[in-house]
Amino acid sequence: MNPKHGIAKRNSRDKLARNVIFLGGVAMVAGVVGIFLFLLAEVLPLLGGAEVAERSSEATPIAQPAVVIADEYQSHLVLMGKDASFAAIKVAQQEIVFSGRLPVGDNESITGVGKVPGRDALTASTDQGRVLVQAVSFKSHFAKAQDGEGRGERIVRPEKGDLTQVVVDEKKRAITCYAVQQAESGTVGVVAQLDDGNVLLSQRSVEVNQFTLEEEVSERKLETKFDGKLVHLLLTGDFRRVFGALDDGRLVWWDIRGEEFGSPQYGVAPQSMRKAQLPKITALEFLLGEQSLLVGRADGRVSIWFPVRIAEGRNDFKLSRIRRFSALEGEIIAIAASRRNKGFLALSSKGELEVSYSTTGVLDWKGSTNVPGASAITYTPKADGLVVAGSKQAKILSLKNEHPELTLGTLFTPVWYEGANQPAYEWQSTGATEDYEPKLSFMPLIVGTIKGTIFSMLFSIPIAVLGAMYVSQFMHFSLRRYIKPVIEIMAAIPSVVLGFLAAIWLAPKVESFFTSLLLMGLFLPAIIVAGGFLGLRLPVSFRARFPDGIASVFFIFAILVGAALCLLLGPVVEHLVFGGSFVLWATDVMGAPYEQRNAIVVGLAMSFAVIPIIFSISEDAFSNVPKTLVSGSLALGADRWQTVTKVVLPTASPGIFSATMVGFGRAVGETMIVLMATGNTAIMSMNPFNGFRALSANIAVEIPEAPVDGTLYRALFLSGLVLFAFTFFINTLAELVRSRLRKRYQAL
Repeated sequence: MNPKHGIAKRNSRDKLARNVIFLGGVAMVAGVVGIFLFLLAEVLPLLGGAEVAERSSEATPIAQPAVVIADEYQSHLVLMGKDASFAAIKVAQQEIVFSGRLPVGDNESITGVGKVPGRDALTASTDQGRVLVQAVSFKSHFAKAQDGEGRGERIVRPEKGDLTQVVVDEKKRAITCYAVQQAESGTVGVVAQLDDGNVLLSQRSVEVNQFTLEEEVSERKLETKFDGKLVHLLLTGDFRRVFGALDDGRLVWWDIRGEEFGSPQYGVAPQSMRKAQLPKITALEFLLGEQSLLVGRADGRVSIWFPVRIAEGRNDFKLSRIRRFSALEGEIIAIAASRRNKGFLALSSKGELEVSYSTTGVLDWKGSTNVPGASAITYTPKADGLVVAGSKQAKILSLKNEHPELTLGTLFTPVWYEGANQPAYEWQSTGATEDYEPKLSFMPLIVGTIKGTIFSMLFSIPIAVLGAMYVSQFMHFSLRRYIKPVIEIMAAIPSVVLGFLAAIWLAPKVESFFTSLLLMGLFLPAIIVAGGFLGLRLPVSFRARFPDGIASVFFIFAILVGAALCLLLGPVVEHLVFGGSFVLWATDVMGAPYEQRNAIVVGLAMSFAVIPIIFSISEDAFSNVPKTLVSGSLALGADRWQTVTKVVLPTASPGIFSATMVGFGRAVGETMIVLMATGNTAIMSMNPFNGFRALSANIAVEIPEAPVDGTLYRALFLSGLVLFAFTFFINTLAELVRSRLRKRYQAL
């Protein structure tokens, strides 16, 4: 064989191997970069703001509209003026579908107009103590296709519904301020202030007898005296609370308790706002859910108010201002709340319009309406459009604001949610009702991830590193060749199996034998140290009878005996020290409620997944220390322990640190164990006796329920990006530390 031919063949193989390795490295880097770019592409839409553009401009027959209603397809508008005249027009064709005026009697005049919150219904009050409610509906269907197959064009047509007349006051006193509510059952409630100052609630319920199918009408009327002058009123949908705005700029509210009004309570303004400084309230509306109030004032500002519980365990509330938005030019003359989320619109007397989101406190968009005499606004039902109506003109604006509820503030800072006593970090993505407000704070998830990682590493690092040191440096070879493979096989156990066992078997056992586990943590290390100390005190002639490293058998026996004693003494110690139950003692004395699935259980279960990784890499690091260093140390008079701690351990420290970081990454990204063994409670607590929710487990729990491209969907991708960035940062830091340690000890 030609030697040159052999060399050329070997060189070509080396070149091929280098190219394959290079391409593999490039592919790995490209894969990591690709994952990062994909996550980033899914997250970037969260950073976009609101986009508003004019869709159409329509001429209307109403000179000064006070109310405007739009259908979900933005094909028709219904407008009502201050004189209770109304008209429905077809967009783009300027066709009047129907028009009219709410009927009033002779010598009767309109004192106010409005609409029912969250419903398509026009309302008006009169000076004869009556309130009129005109329902409006939008019927839609598809025309037949011209070819006779499939569906044709969608046809929408507005229709007038039933007209409901509510006699608020039998004495026919004039209504100066009022509000209307209508329930799904058909119950209509009206709260009004009369010209003598009294506030009156009139509720009219209609029930259908299931046997006779006859309608049974019942009425309830409540009245209370009140000295202040109300300029705006609101009534909740359950007819249990009344909110009002006074002419001096204050807010007032009543609880309806049984068959009477409660005492009036007043909104608590910040101390910086004195009564004399309160601007006049010019607009008052409910947010979606009717828990929060949108308060517009003459200074051009909108603020959010809702009742806050005075103290835990009490049923007393105070109406408090939660947040305030930046001012518009001119006074606020109209506010409209979205039917889809906690967003709202505000219109100023100067024609400025703002699109804001109440929970975030962020002004998403602000601009001029360019509508002469703009006086009425509304969201379209799908919150994908806005309508601004003015002097015989209305504009329909398209709105693109896909993720207003998510900002950096809501993700990483405390948010004051409706019904809460104070700002808090909360994750709760879904609720029982459509008006539920999603709470998407990452902080409980980040704290949960850190909590689970800390407890798992507390168990894993000492056992894995010290075990690797003992196996590689002290254990007899005949045992080492069995121990290391067995521990490495543990890494092959599926995490779902570990999580299942932790939830079903380990968690109840830990609760029952927690005192015994505490005793093991205290006494087993002492037993090991004492055993080693006593072993060194045995005569040399006796120790010489046994091979080096065989002492591990006696240590294992001592550990088993010590564990058995701890299990036997656990109930006795629990009775003497903890009053018979550690669980109750922890809850009552320490103030740390004990939950069966907690961080201790997760730490124990996750250590079965992390220990094999740290042990295997650490054992290799110990074993790869040059034998010349060990021999030189022993030759200079150092004993085995001194050699291991002073020479072997520092030399192997870069590998040990790498092993720890790999185990740390495994713990951070663990999903199934923390999913099954923690209870998945997203809370901000480092209490080891309660559960938590980690970022990885949260993705597994929430992703099946997340609509594609929705806010929750993209928030989960953002949590994946946070995990990616966190592990990348930790690995980069670990590599820097490892390189520094290697340079430090490479001269040994």
